[in-house]
Amino acid sequence: MTLISLDGTRLRDGVSIRRSEQQAATALGWSGSSLSSVEHVGHVPAHGPTFGPANPPVTNDNWVDDFPYMVKPEEAPLEYRDMHFRIALAPANDDDNDNDAAEDPDANHADKKPRGCFDDEKRKQTADTRRRKACVRCRTQRIRCVENPKDPHGDCMTCLSVDTTSRKTTRPVHCMRSKLTDIILYRPAGSLNYTQRWDGSRVTDVNDWDGPLIQHIDMMQDICPVGFPIRLEVRKFHPREGDRVHREWYTASKARRHEIAPYALANLSKTVQYFKDYVSEHAEKAWRQYWKRKGQDDIISRHYSEAMAHTHSLHLPPQERELLENVFKLWFATQITLGSSWISSEDKLGIMPETDPAYPQPNKAPTPKMVVAQFDRLNPIYVLRQLRAKVLKGLEKLTQSPRRESFFTVYMTIYILLHVVTLTCQDRHDYAKRHNNRLRYDMPPFIENLQHGAVLMLCHWDYYKGRSNAKGEDKALTLEEILENGGVSPSQRTLILDSERRVTQLKAEGKITTEDYENPYFWISQMFDKSWSPGQVWQAKHY
Repeated sequence: MTLISLDGTRLRDGVSIRRSEQQAATALGWSGSSLSSVEHVGHVPAHGPTFGPANPPVTNDNWVDDFPYMVKPEEAPLEYRDMHFRIALAPANDDDNDNDAAEDPDANHADKKPRGCFDDEKRKQTADTRRRKACVRCRTQRIRCVENPKDPHGDCMTCLSVDTTSRKTTRPVHCMRSKLTDIILYRPAGSLNYTQRWDGSRVTDVNDWDGPLIQHIDMMQDICPVGFPIRLEVRKFHPREGDRVHREWYTASKARRHEIAPYALANLSKTVQYFKDYVSEHAEKAWRQYWKRKGQDDIISRHYSEAMAHTHSLHLPPQERELLENVFKLWFATQITLGSSWISSEDKLGIMPETDPAYPQPNKAPTPKMVVAQFDRLNPIYVLRQLRAKVLKGLEKLTQSPRRESFFTVYMTIYILLHVVTLTCQDRHDYAKRHNNRLRYDMPPFIENLQHGAVLMLCHWDYYKGRSNAKGEDKALTLEEILENGGVSPSQRTLILDSERRVTQLKAEGKITTEDYENPYFWISQMFDKSWSPGQVWQAKHY
């Protein structure tokens, strides 16, 4: 064993290595047959150290104290942090101690060359990929996504090079250049256009008040837990041109209007913090209330119930529990953007309930439109944006991980998000019908982006569930095989298989048809397709 020391901590005793290091080596069982070399490399003084022969004779275990070769002292001892250690293990066979590996401790790593700088072509490809984003397959496999020069917006060259006739290619290759974090799940801030006071992603307090009186009201929606309204402080203001102060709806014969007193939130920043706390505290209550509603589909209700049980499982990793808790909050905050709200408190601000049976919330006092307009901005900007980022980043991390024990968490997250897409499509379709809109949906650009996001989720899901258990290689698996390798519980397995049977039955009965976007099973049924391919999303012919 060759040993060189530049450590000056014991040089005054004429010792070239500290006893503690020799004792540690002895305790670990390192000897000449197993330790090829140990080097202590530090800052060499200007005059340089003086050494004897490179291989001093070793006659016993206490050779350190008998070491006859003196090193010229340094002016100051080296600090431990200034020393660097390199240890190379030699072959177990003593006869091989003189081979190249013993002489060069890094010989075993000679074949691992560091990646050099990209050439100009690779740099351009990397920049183009960052600009247009890598496809799902290339990103998951961490391979280069090469742009097709003949069709830059089409399938990448990497996906086109896959031999679809090979037995190793067990399923179609879908080249989609979008990330999960690009998905749209809620309408943009200010999309209701109830006021022209703010533009872009900003909202401020109303300043043109009609008096100092602050009043307290309770605002309710169908999704809010019973007994837990949204409590607000409001204040009367002077309307400007462009402020909506009435509610409109349509009957078979004509348009109807209900005038509403002009009230706005008294303190926007205070309301934002209150609403964040409200969503966090009551999301699970709303979740439980939703799945217990009468008329709810039994399979969908079981998913909501099983998601809650899975979240509170003692064996669930913390990051998965956090993801599902954020899913509940995102779901709740999204549902608050759907449907109509009303004042449930005794103080109704002088607003009379509407008795017209065609009114969306008959016999209830509508919420002031400026309050609705302010929530139309503060919810997406201050609540939904943060929750969406947390959920989609957490989901993306799990879908790209080879760890299959997270299968049910991924399944449940995508299932719920696809159901949110369906509920949102239903809401905008109902709104369009109530207002005699010639298009199928209100807010056409938003619905197109929403449904494109659903297709993107299904693409990630199809790729995720088709990967093998061990190495993430492409492999065709039946649903039973996936569940065997997915670490699901018996109740979770039963739920998924029951869902597959329900979907098969509905398709056989013709109850799930093409472009039936408002059908509760339209999007989630595609999670069970054995050979999934991207379907057509709704597109408005004109806006």
